[in-house]
Amino acid sequence: MLLGRRREQDELDRLLRDVHHGHGRVLVLRGEDGSGKTALLDYLCGRAPLGRVVRTVAAEPEAGIAYAGLQHLCAPLLRYLDQVPEPSRTVLASVFGLSTSGGTGDVGPAVALLLAVAAAAEPLVCVVDDVHWLDGPSGVALAFVAGQLSAGRVALVMAGRGPMSIWAACPEMAITGLTTGHARELLDSTLVGPVDAGVRDRVVAESRGNPRALLQWSRGASSVESSFGATVVPVPDLTSCLRAIGAALHAGRLGGDGLRRAAAITRDLRLDPDTPAGSLLAGVAHWVLDGYPAAAPALRHAVRTADPDDPMLLWLAVPATHAIWDDENWFRLADRDGAPLSLRGGALLLAGRFTEAAELSGDVPWPALTAYRGRTRALLSMTATARRDGDLHRAGRLHGVAGFAEAVLFNGLGDHVAALRAARQAAEYDDFGLGNWALSELVEAAALAGRPEVAAAARDRLAERTGPAGTDWALGTQALADALAGPADDAEERYREAITRLPVHRLGVLVARARLLYGRWLRRRGRHRDAEIELRAAHAVFTRIGAEGFAGRAARELRH
Repeated sequence: MLLGRRREQDELDRLLRDVHHGHGRVLVLRGEDGSGKTALLDYLCGRAPLGRVVRTVAAEPEAGIAYAGLQHLCAPLLRYLDQVPEPSRTVLASVFGLSTSGGTGDVGPAVALLLAVAAAAEPLVCVVDDVHWLDGPSGVALAFVAGQLSAGRVALVMAGRGPMSIWAACPEMAITGLTTGHARELLDSTLVGPVDAGVRDRVVAESRGNPRALLQWSRGASSVESSFGATVVPVPDLTSCLRAIGAALHAGRLGGDGLRRAAAITRDLRLDPDTPAGSLLAGVAHWVLDGYPAAAPALRHAVRTADPDDPMLLWLAVPATHAIWDDENWFRLADRDGAPLSLRGGALLLAGRFTEAAELSGDVPWPALTAYRGRTRALLSMTATARRDGDLHRAGRLHGVAGFAEAVLFNGLGDHVAALRAARQAAEYDDFGLGNWALSELVEAAALAGRPEVAAAARDRLAERTGPAGTDWALGTQALADALAGPADDAEERYREAITRLPVHRLGVLVARARLLYGRWLRRRGRHRDAEIELRAAHAVFTRIGAEGFAGRAARELRH
């Protein structure tokens, strides 16, 4: 029973009746955190025996992953894909990671066709909770769908908070606080003992009728600050714990001490360390509270046992592979059909498969791909937008992504002063999984910009992580950092070790970059014949895969 929600329930019942009679409906439930939007969606789904329901919850960590929301929402409908006419079928196969042969230019109409096919036999109710975290491309596609539902047997119901301009044209139902009477009734129904009437009235007044706040107080639970400064329910179970950790990681440098709070709560839960989820969360908690060496064993176990078909874990397991330099499990989880597009695209990129990565990204290119291609204007536009979005949504990780991408761009172009500035900004906060990448760029930028003390400090920070990791990726990365910023007498040996250790079949781009740096080092010592071998090899790789910035840099070295 939902107290005080008769009006809202009646509207949802009308929506179901309309869809049953062939009148498609769109509705946005808008209200603050804890106002009861999810409970109303539960009511809707429970009252829909007339058809099927597909439901997803948009997650903050996936807000920057193109089409992640659509993938989750439409996964139960993929059995209808063969009934969708071309070219829409190819578009959907590409968006859902089932094929690399199609573009993504007409995703909205393609999704509308899929929903229509799925609803041909009986009505279909599509539900998206926390729609304010829906990734942009999924939002654009669903906004198109929303405009096409007036005729048909499909309902699209979304719930979220705050301003959401993309849904401004959609019918909206405001979810406000409970009346004083209903708030008092809800509180009384959950209390297990007598409470002073004055205290009860104060709680009701201060809650402003927010059901979550009332339930939280009645349980006597301590709250944790979310990355947005709002009070949320404590983390009582595995799913909530994953969401809390994910939100705090995404908030990053703009989240205050939210990550430490979430990590401390995670540790207190004493999750089973033998399960992938338990070891993953334990590893992140160690990483936050105790440092990298303490985190490595748990993270290593987590990524080795993670199920690549478990979307709840994948978004955290893949960055964990970066944190512990585990390229084998990174590619096991990400380089496969059905993996989220941006996770798969990162693996393709480092393997030098730029064409496949570009096909997956479609009309929404990834910053790292744009950076490696040397597209300065496009990349700087993307990073400016990322930083604005990061500030608007308190998503500090976007600042780290922007700084890292700019460092790659400028290192590729040979503007190492600009690369140093970008890499320092990226590395000033240790974003989970991203910090290692930023430090590697910082070592190169600082060493070649004439700042050996900055390069040495970044190299030392890397060494604290690469040693405990012990993989060829980690040790090859450290060898390259030592060659750039360590003792000069050891440089050649360390360059050679880096080229030998880095896995060329999975991290071919990094191998080519190491050969470029080694060739540069050889040329400056007058060993022109040896330098030419390394530089030509690097130039050939960069040219073949389309890394235009680095190809140009290698060509300039060859001309000298």
